[in-house]
Amino acid sequence: MTESGQQLSLIFGSDLMTKILAILILSSGFNVAVETKDGFVERSFQNTREGVSDFLTFAEPYVKSENLKFCAVSTIDDSGAVMQWVAESGLRVGFLTYPTYLEYTNDEKSDLNSAATVANACVARYVIIK
Repeated sequence: MTESGQQLSLIFGSDLMTKILAILILSSGFNVAVETKDGFVERSFQNTREGVSDFLTFAEPYVKSENLKFCAVSTIDDSGAVMQWVAESGLRVGFLTYPTYLEYTNDEKSDLNSAATVANACVARYVIIK
């Protein structure tokens, strides 16, 4: 298991409070939404190794579900450090194409820059199933 995978196994324990973690990769960084029993908690991070480290620190208290679903959308060609983390983590991540995401946000009149919108789009377009 890689170091990233070991970090994740420490973070993602057994409490079933979280259903979806969505990542929206932008040119300015990446936005994350964690679905909790009380709704989505969203934060933004720089798309750097330090930003990924900050993300892991942020996610730790929220993300404790073995049944967690991951979903991502990238608005840029070079998805940077966060995609490197995803690739190295060994997680199964559902990816929504950017054109499909744009179609969803237009149809639903949703916030294009919200990672919670990514989560909802992934469910609506069957990229992930709750």
